[in-house]
Formats: sequence, structure tokens, C-alpha cells
Amino acid sequence: MAEELGRGDKPHTGEFFMFPVRCFTCGAVIAHKYEDYKQLIDSGKPPKEALDEIGVNRYCCRRMFLTYKSVLKEFAQYHGAVG
Repeated sequence: MAEELGRGDKPHTGEFFMFPVRCFTCGAVIAHKYEDYKQLIDSGKPPKEALDEIGVNRYCCRRMFLTYKSVLKEFAQYHGAVG
């Protein structure tokens, strides 16, 4: 897919993620850090180092990154199956 301009000067790949906007426990805004986290993980950094680098320090917020799994593609296969 052609790259589009995302936030700031960073390219956006066009992928859609339903990552939570805020931490469920403390309410801190974390969604804007997900793309940076994903790039660091894809480049081979361990999750601990990636989270330290992007500045996610609270363990409740770290949990949000470590346990997130996108199920959008799995839900999409059932489009129109119910109703």
C-alpha cells in the first residue's frame, strides 16, 4: 500500500489498529505511541527496551502494549454473517 502522511512527518502505512486510546487503569493517553512501539518491535528490539525508549514507564500502561492483539481481521471474515 502506498505510504501516506501520518501525524507529523512520519509516514503512515494505512494499516488500521484498534489500540486503546487510554490506559484502562490510569487513564493516560497511550495510543499515539503505538506506531513507534510497533516499529521498534519490528526492527528487533525487545519489548522492555522499546517501551523504555518511547517513554512508557507505568506498569499498567506497559501492560496495554504487551497484551494487545488485533482481532480486526478475524472479525472482518464474519461481516454480514449475523443479522
